[in-house]
Amino acid sequence: MRILFTGGGTGGHIFPILAIFRSLKNRLPKETEYYFVGPKTDGLETLTQEGIRVYAIIAGKLPRYITARIVVELIKIPTGMVLAIIALWRTMPDIVFGKGGYGTVPIVLAARLFGIPVIIHESDAIPGVATRIAARFASAIAISFTDTLAWFPKARITGNPVRVTIKQGSRPQAQARWHIALGEVILVLGGSQGAWQLNQTILEAAPTLLEKTEIILQCGAKTHHTTLELARRILQKTPHLATLLHIDKFLDEKELADAYAISSLVVSRAGSGTLYENALAAKPMLLIPLESAAANHQKVNAAIFAKAGGAEIITQENLAPHLFSKKILTLLQNRPKLHQMSQIVQHLALPNAADDVASMIIENIPKALS
Repeated sequence: MRILFTGGGTGGHIFPILAIFRSLKNRLPKETEYYFVGPKTDGLETLTQEGIRVYAIIAGKLPRYITARIVVELIKIPTGMVLAIIALWRTMPDIVFGKGGYGTVPIVLAARLFGIPVIIHESDAIPGVATRIAARFASAIAISFTDTLAWFPKARITGNPVRVTIKQGSRPQAQARWHIALGEVILVLGGSQGAWQLNQTILEAAPTLLEKTEIILQCGAKTHHTTLELARRILQKTPHLATLLHIDKFLDEKELADAYAISSLVVSRAGSGTLYENALAAKPMLLIPLESAAANHQKVNAAIFAKAGGAEIITQENLAPHLFSKKILTLLQNRPKLHQMSQIVQHLALPNAADDVASMIIENIPKALS
């Protein structure tokens, strides 16, 4: 039996695949073969380490604005389609699972060409263009939010598959790793690729924040050097505060779990993967939706969690350092509210999402083999 995963291209597409793979591996015969075909992105080395055979291919996406890159992307689209057909011809899986993102489309179309059934999952409340295209060829669709039923009425609500290890962190190990001295810690997550504006604002607010709380900042590989340099400049006159700021390029699975364990509040963008991992860890959230996200899906994601009472939102236009620090400190000083938010967000988590999506895949495998 062969199962092929596709998606991309950010860690937000890869980590749910990892969670689903682990569920399938526990339920299917040992000889089952697993593949991933999609664009090169963060997290692929983790898939390889877990036993998934990874084939990186080119995949094009149409820019939302007319730029010089549109020529390059137009060339990548047919090239990616040819490479997808070759990849499926070589692997010939019994079923394909698409996690969304521009990397999904060529593989799903190639699967259709070969008559291979497709299951897809949409993470966000508003589906992306790639998912809407792929949905036309899918045998079944899984979604994270009830709101998405407006696009896919027959979809199954599973939540977003997350790594269950997220809730297994150790506070003592976090204290040892980051040499935590204060009792208060906030965790700032820019996503697998980082978020420069968020990094910049948290650093500009750091002199005020670090008087009251330590900060663990996952800044992303692309902005790591720039973030370190800005932090050095801002805190050079207050070296005693600099030791309370902990900047990491990337947090692996264990490090992220430990960071959750010691944090009182998570500050992050509002991608679905981050929201559901925050929820599984039962962490109150301060969300800064990415304004440039397609169809404003991060704003909608954030609004769903905020309406329930598990998160608060600060918009990009209000992301001034003094407003940002005031919002964070106000939340940290209100212990009853943080506790209430934690309780609410825990109920928003859907910890069985990976198992539910894995069940959908298994349910459709006999159709492929019949």
